[in-house]
Amino acid sequence: MSKWQKIEDFQILKTQISCSSSPWRKGIDRTATMNVEYMYRYHNKIYYRNAQDALSIYRITLLESCADLKIKLENAWQQYNTDKVLSVYISSIGNESRLVIKENHFTFRKSLMALILFEAQGVILILVIIFILTCLITLLRMALLHKDFITI
Repeated sequence: MSKWQKIEDFQILKTQISCSSSPWRKGIDRTATMNVEYMYRYHNKIYYRNAQDALSIYRITLLESCADLKIKLENAWQQYNTDKVLSVYISSIGNESRLVIKENHFTFRKSLMALILFEAQGVILILVIIFILTCLITLLRMALLHKDFITI
């Protein structure tokens, strides 16, 4: 079992935000994820690391775009920097490190439940469209039948 040690001397070098359709890969952007490059000192050596998908937020409504998700993720990242909840831990076995974000409260937008809500909106929208089209076709048929009845 490895022991993890908190590193006090670390620096965020670069962040990069990208949107993707994961986890279901069906074409529409569902998440914005942030990759973070950071540096830390340990035993007078400098190490450079990259944390893939260090922070993710999920789309909640059908009207949100990738640009909206990026702005929300940037705002969350700024809040984490302000609140000083970012930490780097290293393993005493090997040369492994992890960037850790400590949150004290549950955030719906950062949970997978947001994806279920998003998918449910899509299903409901499709059902509403089917209902409206069915009503329109029924009204059109009734209008055509009524027109034929009058001309006879």
